Amino acid sequence: MCIRDRAYFSDQDRLINYLTLNNLYTTYGTIKSQMLDGEDEGGLHPFPSTEESLRVTGELLTQPADTPAGDAVNPLWRRTDTHKPMRDYNVVVVLMEGMAAKYVGALGYPDSQTPNLDELCRQGLYFERMYAVGARTSRAVAGVLCGYPDLLGTPVIRLDEAQGTFLTLPGIFRRRGYRTMFIYGGRPDFDNMNCFLTAGGVESIIGQRDLGPQDEAGTWGFPDEMIFRAAHEQFRSMGGQKFFAVVLTVSNHQPYNVPVGRVELVKGETLDEKRPNGFRYADWALGEYFRYAREAPYFRNTIFVLVADHGQEIDHRMLFDVPGYRIPCLFYAPGIIEPRRISTVASQTDIAPTLLAMLGGSYEHCFFGRNVLEVRPGDGFALMHEDDHMAWVQDRLALVQRPQQPGVLFETDGFTMKRLSPTASRGKAEEMQRNMLSLYKAARYLYRMRAYRAPSAARREITQE
Repeated sequence: MCIRDRAYFSDQDRLINYLTLNNLYTTYGTIKSQMLDGEDEGGLHPFPSTEESLRVTGELLTQPADTPAGDAVNPLWRRTDTHKPMRDYNVVVVLMEGMAAKYVGALGYPDSQTPNLDELCRQGLYFERMYAVGARTSRAVAGVLCGYPDLLGTPVIRLDEAQGTFLTLPGIFRRRGYRTMFIYGGRPDFDNMNCFLTAGGVESIIGQRDLGPQDEAGTWGFPDEMIFRAAHEQFRSMGGQKFFAVVLTVSNHQPYNVPVGRVELVKGETLDEKRPNGFRYADWALGEYFRYAREAPYFRNTIFVLVADHGQEIDHRMLFDVPGYRIPCLFYAPGIIEPRRISTVASQTDIAPTLLAMLGGSYEHCFFGRNVLEVRPGDGFALMHEDDHMAWVQDRLALVQRPQQPGVLFETDGFTMKRLSPTASRGKAEEMQRNMLSLYKAARYLYRMRAYRAPSAARREITQE
């Protein structure tokens, strides 16, 4: 718990935390989350046993480059040896607020409002079938920075058992001698990001208080152009020191009140009418950043990972809007990474192992993801959930699971969903359900056992036992 935020981040009762916000909706959400946070979720879905879940998950995640680490508590601990020399490139992860919907040309939609992002995706390693783990930024923090699919109910970055114990990319890079930082236009304590990331290896945090007079901040903080400028100055100041940075944008979020004079704005008063403005401005700020970043010395030695935190315009009328969770993801580093499009189904949990494999060397981890570049196109998968509803995508199929109901199998191309006959697809649906529920059950088990943590700490505890 962060002491200065005791009123909001009490480790005794999250209901009290939300009551301090004086908001009926968030209070209801907390009560619902507390019910979902219970030890036994068997009433929601037909989860396999813990032993079966760990076995199935291990089979799903283990790749030829992996060797089991022999961890008695966490059998997913493995050592990945790339058989390549380790390269100390800087890494900048840009979590792009809401940058996934019908306005993103890189996702294949014709009415693109994102020409800069579209062009960047043509110049880098672009994953065209990447899916978010959830529908909130906090879920993306767990998925992208921890390789973790997150849990039903309260986001894991706000749960007590994850504070200071979780395996994170910032922690891995800090142990490699990198300077680590988090740059955000809003309040870093939102959703407990400050506490979680600081405990997880982030050394310096730049937030709303550092960017300018507070009365000039918008609904969610300062606009993206100021976030990128602050990030650029930080990167320039590193000199020859290698660094790992997370940049979280804010502008492409309702109410879409973006700075004037940057892009041509669509006229309108409703959120639906103003939504394209958020995309246009966020894309402009991204393009503007790379225009001046390319002239800086750090640019030539940096891998940029651009990924949306979650989708926008998710259709809640559907059983589960799987296409709404599809997001752009790009590894961009001219001169380091050759341009290429990857059509394999992937999850935000795959980003960490793919990035570390790209950097070479060997490392120990228990990520709930794989190096996508070594996965056959038809073998990629992604788990996602919203509230107590879950979905699993594999190749051209999607399984949707609602509480106390049988799974429903769909055919999907990333844009549409076509329901398949239950009799014709029963065997495949059962296999996908087993994999989905096993992976989720394994994730919850490792959280409750405090076993999803840095390898040195885990190894020390096992030795002591």
